[in-house]
Amino acid sequence: LKPDINFTLPGYKIYRHDRTTDIGGGVASILKTKLKHKDVPDLKLHIIEAKAIDLQTDLGPLRVVSIYRNLNAETAKMALDFEKDLIKLSSFKGNFIIVGDFNAKHKTWNCKYDNKNGRILKELQSNGHFAIISPDKPTHFSNNGVGSFIDLVLTNVPELVINSVTIEELQSDHFPTITSLNLTKFHSPDSSRFNYKKADWPK
Repeated sequence: LKPDINFTLPGYKIYRHDRTTDIGGGVASILKTKLKHKDVPDLKLHIIEAKAIDLQTDLGPLRVVSIYRNLNAETAKMALDFEKDLIKLSSFKGNFIIVGDFNAKHKTWNCKYDNKNGRILKELQSNGHFAIISPDKPTHFSNNGVGSFIDLVLTNVPELVINSVTIEELQSDHFPTITSLNLTKFHSPDSSRFNYKKADWPK
């Protein structure tokens, strides 16, 4: 989509970061209107296209970032810019989850080989910036039929992620994924309502 093209869904709020220069690209976050949230202004990244929303949950605020990185790091500057953007995104002081197409391949998340983007992600993971969660099946297939896991989840709260599942539908060079989160606060039973010492047990 381009800025001059309107797109709406009844019952949803849409936040877009459109690419204005080349064909394709751009990202969006689509939320149900009843969800409590706040739009995050332009993150001013170097090379990653991103749209962030601060979502209010039972567990507190959660920053959700949708991203797209359209190419592997083909030059040293591209690699450095990619790394800088990832560090900026993961330096958020609260809980965050970053989802999207990173075009990052690494054997750690079941790709056939590593590329530069993948090695950058893996190094940042090893340095404690985030956890990496890959879906259960490949999300992209090359012309020779080799599958890769390039649509990933980065987060500093991996315990909230139930799973990430690839949906083998839609006419695209990428399969969509569904990432499920557990954002419900656990309430332990109120033990004060049960006083076993005063129970009138049958004799």
